[in-house]
Amino acid sequence: MRLTKEELKTIIRDELKEAIPAGSGGFDRYFSNIERHIADLERNLKRFIKELSQEKLRKESTDLMRLYKKHLIEFKVKFENFKRRNT
Repeated sequence: MRLTKEELKTIIRDELKEAIPAGSGGFDRYFSNIERHIADLERNLKRFIKELSQEKLRKESTDLMRLYKKHLIEFKVKFENFKRRNT
């Protein structure tokens, strides 16, 4: 049985792919732990933003929303991409 060039490239690429071992090394629990903490942080930030806005602290609420959007959401997206790429 002869392999085509593309099949051989695919096999080699799959073999050489450096992925983080999720199950055996226990890294899977790190991913789930980080995801859980991100969810908790998001929930707390949203609650805090809502309370600030109810207390008529619009500027502070807006500043916190900007930080949330700029940093936390961006981190969350990059972390998901990292996880997808390395597991």
